[in-house]
Amino acid sequence: MKSFYTRWILLLVSLFFIIQSTLPQCPGGWGGTATLKWDNRVYLITTGGYSGYVSAAMSQSQNFTLGSNSVNISMGNGITTSGRNTTVTATTGSNGSGYSVAYNGNGTITLTFDTVVANLKFSIYDIDNSQFANVTAKDPAGNALNVSMTNLTPGLTLSGTATSPTLTAPNTNYPSTGTDYRGVVNLSIAGYAPAGTGGVKTVNINIGGTAGDFWLSDISACVYKPLPTNYYLVSKPFAGQPAYILNNSNAPTASTTDVATGNCRYVFKDNSGGNRYLNSLGYDPYQHILYYVWDARSSSPANKTIRKYDFNTLSANNATMSSGTASTVISDITAAPFNVPVFSQGVESGAGAFYGGSYYIGIEGADGGSSNTGRCSIIWRFDFDASNNATKASQAWAFPADNSSGKTIHNWSDFSISNGILYDFNSTDPSGSSGGQFTHCDLQSGLIVNMYLPNGSPVPGQSGTAWNENIYWLDNSNDNIALYNKNGTIGGMSPLTGKAAIDWTSSGSGDGSDAFKPPIDYGDAPASYDPASADPASHDYDSTITLGTLWNAEFAKKTSPNATGDGVTDDGLPSPPVFSNFQTSYTASVSVYNHSGAAVTVAGWIDMNNNGVFDPGEGTTATLSTSKTTLQTVVLSWSGTAIPLGVTRVFMRLRVTSASNGMTASTPTGYFSNGEVEDYVIPVSTVLQTTLLSFTASPVNNQYVQIAWQTASETNMQSYIIQRSQDGNSSWDDLQFVAPANAGDNGNIYTATDPRPLGGTSFYRLKMVSYSGDAGYSGIAKVTFKNGPIKLSLTPNPFKQNLSLTLNLPEANTVLVRLIDLNGNLVYAQSLSGSQGPNYITVTNLPALAKGIYVLEVTSGSYSVREKVFKE
Repeated sequence: MKSFYTRWILLLVSLFFIIQSTLPQCPGGWGGTATLKWDNRVYLITTGGYSGYVSAAMSQSQNFTLGSNSVNISMGNGITTSGRNTTVTATTGSNGSGYSVAYNGNGTITLTFDTVVANLKFSIYDIDNSQFANVTAKDPAGNALNVSMTNLTPGLTLSGTATSPTLTAPNTNYPSTGTDYRGVVNLSIAGYAPAGTGGVKTVNINIGGTAGDFWLSDISACVYKPLPTNYYLVSKPFAGQPAYILNNSNAPTASTTDVATGNCRYVFKDNSGGNRYLNSLGYDPYQHILYYVWDARSSSPANKTIRKYDFNTLSANNATMSSGTASTVISDITAAPFNVPVFSQGVESGAGAFYGGSYYIGIEGADGGSSNTGRCSIIWRFDFDASNNATKASQAWAFPADNSSGKTIHNWSDFSISNGILYDFNSTDPSGSSGGQFTHCDLQSGLIVNMYLPNGSPVPGQSGTAWNENIYWLDNSNDNIALYNKNGTIGGMSPLTGKAAIDWTSSGSGDGSDAFKPPIDYGDAPASYDPASADPASHDYDSTITLGTLWNAEFAKKTSPNATGDGVTDDGLPSPPVFSNFQTSYTASVSVYNHSGAAVTVAGWIDMNNNGVFDPGEGTTATLSTSKTTLQTVVLSWSGTAIPLGVTRVFMRLRVTSASNGMTASTPTGYFSNGEVEDYVIPVSTVLQTTLLSFTASPVNNQYVQIAWQTASETNMQSYIIQRSQDGNSSWDDLQFVAPANAGDNGNIYTATDPRPLGGTSFYRLKMVSYSGDAGYSGIAKVTFKNGPIKLSLTPNPFKQNLSLTLNLPEANTVLVRLIDLNGNLVYAQSLSGSQGPNYITVTNLPALAKGIYVLEVTSGSYSVREKVFKE
């Protein structure tokens, strides 16, 4: 009976110290307590199974995650380590529990925190045989901090000052007793004393006296930032839009996967490393970068490279997502400053995830067929700076790869991270049964919170985290996806399939990644036209349905005061006709591409009441039933409403999508699975004392432009002004002033000539000004010269570095050469003297340009010509 009560008392004491260690100890505004637990980390050594893989530098200076923070532990001269001590656990009442790290010798161990911590706690064990331990700490400014040192072993002597306490042991050996160390001191550093200091940045543990063994316990501290919750919410799909993760099908390709249906779509391919497939996928949903490694190469141990695919470099008119840029992030992770050891499998056959702004990658510790390494499989966290450059690597988790006696106990399928919990999918069952193991570890506390042995159903496979923090299980061997219930079981399975072979190769999932919201096309009118309470007007990419020829790939809506955020990609209606406020009807001829094999719906809205919203009553629709490989024209008409007086412009929205999607005049916002949306500004003219019947502009003999207009009545008119623009949207230049006849009700016919037109395409309109100061505008006339008054040829196109131009001028004049991207940004300019006749110009210094489409513009005098060029 006494033994029973003794056991209960010991249990209650243990629970007390566990509860004490988990009670809040952080000041307001801090992110909670994080713990570096040695039970689930490995301290790297240069001997045993790590020999030849872990260098002295890697062992001497090691980084470990501490929740969202990280700490570097460096050994000074005179200190050696035998690594993690799993034989004797920490003493009751100390600041640690479970495993510790074993050191030997005299010297200094320095803890350096990435960002400051508070209420730092740890213990030092086995200070005996005339050893002493002196501990000091500093804040980032170098101010000394108070250090609280508590002796748990009678016979040890405390001395020194508040900022430099010392614990000295007598010449007595304190052997461990059972599972407890002796010669124990607890350390606590608040980080706010003396006054004026702001957290712990560095700690020096100075060991002296008679050299011998000592041990370092778990390390816990308040960290400034908590691990994020709902991290993937940024990828929340719109209503009706599928929820995706990125996935790999044992190929050098990546695909999106609809977690509900298993439907996959090809994203990109990277076999530049001679690899068989991609692995360790981790997608940054905020910076839109996918991190990964090459896998199954001919020499795995030499593979130490981390790659990335940057979705931000998608070109505006190639939205298949395959026009991003693949490149190397780190060529060798074993080199400084990362110092991550890789073993016989290199970076291959591991796992990956992206969470909290960092890329987590698992490195396999096993030796393939050998299970006698004694190594751990390790997860490393790679952090990045503001320019997305990798800056450091810290160990986040470790699990024994084998039992050193011929049995493999860990082999990665994959892992995912959700709300600070690591979900490790281990395809090997440590207990010896088939079926693997699911392990859940809290990255803040360092504790394993759950372990499940499914006994073969399901076998842990690949995994991915969706926007709502759900974890999905992906079949390694077959083509299936299912919800992981976070308890060792899965839900109902859906088959992984794709429309084309490249979408999914049907050979089992090679690796899963994190929540992915693909780039889609948004409108760019001011924010009021896509109210926050509704999903914005947005369309997923389908190469067979567009407005005009260009489609814009965007990760966010680019609102702009003039609906120009999409740049030149709004080309379904390049020049909206002017809307006079005396009109009660309006028509627009929209260019539509439909090669889908089915009917599409074209819809338009004009904010006629100028209330900042596209109302259903302001919408109109038309159906285009024919499917062609060329552009078709769809006429949209509005009637019955006049624009209020005083309004000088209104916004228009155009949309196209498959007729089967059910778009109506009541859906100016919301998501559609294909098609496009474009927003425009329509200029509104005031009421004038003239009635314009027609306005035309026509090229003549490819040399000049004939302009004509006719009025039905005109009185009190001051002037007619012919205006010209290069794009029909931005600046308009006044070309000629024509005096009105003021012919009363009879009206008049006017003609004029532009003798020096722009090359290529230009736009004309008529500005009508009355003596009372009112002004109105005609519709816009578009004029295109096939060759232009100046002639240009260029080579090569596409180009890599330089462009060679042949420019034929009608007269000697200054030549301005400009290169403009599709967002209208000037990226290159050159001015030179041109002579009459042929001129040969070389445009150099272009290799740094991003791949994509540009507009080359050459201007001489009043002549101008533009050509589309491609950078590869």
